[in-house]
Amino acid sequence: MLGTAIFVLALACVEVGLAGECAARRAAETWQEEEDQGPQYIDITIPLAPGVPLWDHREGLNCMFRHLAEDMRKGHNSFSSWLSLGAHTATHIDSPAHFLADQYEAGNTVDKIPLRHLMGRALVVGVPFGRNITADVLASLDIPDDCERLLFKTDNTARNLMRTKAFHSDYTALTPDGAQWLVDHTAVTLVGIDYLSIATYDQNKEGHLVLFTKQPEAVTVVEGLDMTYLRPGRWYDLTCLPLRITGADGAPARCVAVGPDAQYEQWRREQAAAEGAAAGDQAELEDVAEALAAEHGDEL
Repeated sequence: MLGTAIFVLALACVEVGLAGECAARRAAETWQEEEDQGPQYIDITIPLAPGVPLWDHREGLNCMFRHLAEDMRKGHNSFSSWLSLGAHTATHIDSPAHFLADQYEAGNTVDKIPLRHLMGRALVVGVPFGRNITADVLASLDIPDDCERLLFKTDNTARNLMRTKAFHSDYTALTPDGAQWLVDHTAVTLVGIDYLSIATYDQNKEGHLVLFTKQPEAVTVVEGLDMTYLRPGRWYDLTCLPLRITGADGAPARCVAVGPDAQYEQWRREQAAAEGAAAGDQAELEDVAEALAAEHGDEL
């Protein structure tokens, strides 16, 4: 009888081991497939196009911002465009020279922003609807203190403000005390948002100044992002590069977020299911062992 019990227990161990090995192999194969599939590239840049909202303007960007100086349809050898637009149009980056005269004179302009600020892992932070980004709001969110790059997804995205030509001064943004909270409680080097300014309309200069006077380096500000397809609470690899315009206070930028694709998400679900199944098998095995011990305790 004891021999039979030990055989049953051993067989159960073998079955659990094989199940765990198969689950691990399936997860590894799926992971390899995910790697072969490649990451998901998300363009978070608002296109420069007629009707893009402009600061304090009703009509947005004029259709004449791009002038076709040469036109093959008119006998020229090529198509060649001239551009006329503000440095802070659509998706763009602010330098400290935007609000600080001494920094402008010192040449701390957009072409001098450190590349290490502009590339790296970034956390997307979801902001409660109808709330500006105050210190209290930030304290209630799960923001790691070592986070260097933050992208705020607010109700500006839900309101589709970056695709509405009329400027809206009631956009959601950082308050000065919110900006100070970031400086005091995180390692922030870059902060981005989904409308034309990182700071609220009524305290626009004050909010920027808190970020631009951070020591030892100013915080890089990215504005006018398209956050539609970014998920709050997720980390992405961010690349956000402004036009390298010498002496400019800001410049339009192309910004891309790289995140895991759907296959990665599927792998995560399968991995969790496999771990759950293995845990269930282990619990069943422990129940068998406990029952055998209770029945044959004296013999064991």
